[in-house]
Amino acid sequence: MANAVGNAHSSEHAFGWEADKAVAKAKVDVSEMVGCDPDELFFTSGAIPAAVVQAVARAVVPLMPILMMKFRFKDVSLLKDCRA
Repeated sequence: MANAVGNAHSSEHAFGWEADKAVAKAKVDVSEMVGCDPDELFFTSGAIPAAVVQAVARAVVPLMPILMMKFRFKDVSLLKDCRA
């Protein structure tokens, strides 16, 4: 996907279809590495969406451990959550 562009949520054109396939493959690859189901993974575009996903997950299942992985930090404000 390094040489392609597209929004995985744009299902009306080929660029979106290719992006959706790439995201689906990435979810399978990452889930195999961390030992979870692909449906348990959420990829976000940045710190604020990640914080929202984390807050909702903690509200729904407060005792469930949540693994957060960060790459290419743009906002270090969530770094403490990765260490928790």
